[in-house]
Amino acid sequence: MESTEHVVDLGTVIARAILTGEGPAPSCALEQISDLDRAYAIQDMVVPHLGNIIGYKVALGDRASQQRFAVHEPIYGVLTDRMLLPNGSDLPRGAAPLLFEADLLMTVRSDRINEARTISDVAAEAAEIAAFIEVPQLLPPPPNIAAGLYLVATAAGARFGIVGSTCATDEIDDLELRLAEMQVIMKAADGAVLTDARGTDLMGHPLTPALHLIEHLSERGSALRPGDRISLGTFGSGPFPAHAGTYTVAYAGLTEIPLSATVTFR
Repeated sequence: MESTEHVVDLGTVIARAILTGEGPAPSCALEQISDLDRAYAIQDMVVPHLGNIIGYKVALGDRASQQRFAVHEPIYGVLTDRMLLPNGSDLPRGAAPLLFEADLLMTVRSDRINEARTISDVAAEAAEIAAFIEVPQLLPPPPNIAAGLYLVATAAGARFGIVGSTCATDEIDDLELRLAEMQVIMKAADGAVLTDARGTDLMGHPLTPALHLIEHLSERGSALRPGDRISLGTFGSGPFPAHAGTYTVAYAGLTEIPLSATVTFR
C-alpha cells in the first residue's frame, strides 16, 4: 500500500511544478497515473497547495481537444483565490509557457443549481456573468504518463484568469437566448482578430459545461455552492501562446455595453 508520506510528497511536488512552471521532479515519473479516477485523486492532493477553492473550470469540451489529449469527455479543475486577477492585469510569461483563451465566468446563485437538468435550470441559478480570459499553463507530463491524465492531475491546467466587466443576470433579458446568440471577439493590440465565435460554439450553448460539471461533482460526492465561480470553457479557436502584448475579449449582444476583459503579457 502506498504510504501517506509519499502521497503528501506527490501533491507537493506537482503543486511546486505548477507554481514554478519548471516541471516535476524526476521521482514524480515513478507515480503511474493509470486512469481518470487516479488523476482526480492526485488533483485533490495538489489543490490545497494552490489556494482556497472558489470555483471550478471545465476544459476539453470539444471533440478535437479531447482527441488531442486522448480523453473521451470534458475534464475538470478548480479555481482558487490566488488564480483570479483583476481586469487589465500584467502577467510575466515565466518559466513555463502560458496560454490564453476567450472564456466566460459564471457565478452560482444558490445550491439549487445542483438539481439542474437543463440549460434553463442553470440559467435560473446564474447570479452573474463576467468576461473572462483564462490563462492556463500546460506542463509536459513525466515519462510514461498520458498527457490527458497529467492535465487532470495538474488541475486541468488552471493557473490564472482575468476577470473583466461583470453583469448581474437579473439585468439581462432572456439570458439563455442572449448567451447562445452573443458574438465573442478576441483581438490583439494591433487589432488582429484571434477569435470570432458565437455562444453556441461552446458545446452547443455556453451553459452546457455547467451541466457536465454538476454531474461530475455529484459522482464524486460533491456539489456547487452559492458564490462559486465556473469557468465555462473556450470559445472558438485557442488557446493561444502568450506572446508579449495586450489582448482583449469582448462579448457583443449579451448586454447593451459589451462585456470585456484585457490582459497584458510581458
